[in-house]
Amino acid sequence: DLDQVEALAPERDALWTRLGKADFLTADEKRTAAGYGPAPGGRLPAGESPGATQKEGGVRGSSTHTGLQAALKFNPAQPRVPAGSGRPSGRWTKPGAGIGIGLPDLTLPGLAAPDGEAPDPGGSDADTDFEDTPHSEPQSDLDSDPQAPSDDDPNLHTVSRRAPRTSLPDATPGQQARFDIAQSRAREATETLRQLDPEWRAPQSFTRPSRDEGVETTIRRTEDLAAAAEARLQELLRDAIPGTNPLWGVNRLREELLKRGFEYRGPARDSPGQLFENPATGEQIRIMERPLRRWGTDPPEKHQFEYYYRYRGSDWPDVGRHTPIPDKPQPK
Repeated sequence: DLDQVEALAPERDALWTRLGKADFLTADEKRTAAGYGPAPGGRLPAGESPGATQKEGGVRGSSTHTGLQAALKFNPAQPRVPAGSGRPSGRWTKPGAGIGIGLPDLTLPGLAAPDGEAPDPGGSDADTDFEDTPHSEPQSDLDSDPQAPSDDDPNLHTVSRRAPRTSLPDATPGQQARFDIAQSRAREATETLRQLDPEWRAPQSFTRPSRDEGVETTIRRTEDLAAAAEARLQELLRDAIPGTNPLWGVNRLREELLKRGFEYRGPARDSPGQLFENPATGEQIRIMERPLRRWGTDPPEKHQFEYYYRYRGSDWPDVGRHTPIPDKPQPK
């Protein structure tokens, strides 16, 4: 008799507590829902447990309550977990369901669980075989956080954007490190260079490496590309104004010169432009406009952008070479 199994007492008590709150059911209907027959005399004495009356001769699953059993989805022949099955021994099971289903599915309207909780047909104490239970991938903190930025947020991409890292197959850690350094140098130099010399192209010998070449050849090609771009940058900026950003536009350059003590001395001679001089240091800067006509002897820096400049240090005998000033959008 399962009523004698002490381990099942909490489940019996919990079920009877739920049924006790269903005031629209009679005592016998509650007993039927719990799996017991009607009480002798038709009523259950106050304070008496259903199990005690069952022992006195009640019949489990009386046929007089077949309609109520159907409404309660109760089957007197519902199987239980065999004894010796561990913790779930003696629990009701559903046909086709595994061990650990728990209490019957009591979903009558108005039949609330204790403390207003929803009924738990499966039983919260049911054991679960986690190896056989399908589960979804765990959510990351970003996926579960409603305040996390969306992948469509442009600010997110602006902050997090970085150059992709290229891995060399068959490279040793040392070779990969050398390649990463060379690739970073080449990328930084070429990005700056193309803003100052849009027409620059890598020498033919520095073409993109082939997948079929060796690791050392790929590293050497990348190092050569970085060296070529850096050499061209050094050539362009050889006579640049000290302490300035070569990517400043003409308006920003003029502002910085005035902040540093340079004064406007009037138009430049020979070609359209402006002359600035620092009386404290004797430095001179000529900001020149691009010539309308291009002569064969003109350096390319005079024609790459709308403006270029020539700098003369305080102790220089003559002005330096032409330094391009990249075009920037003009304020409206």
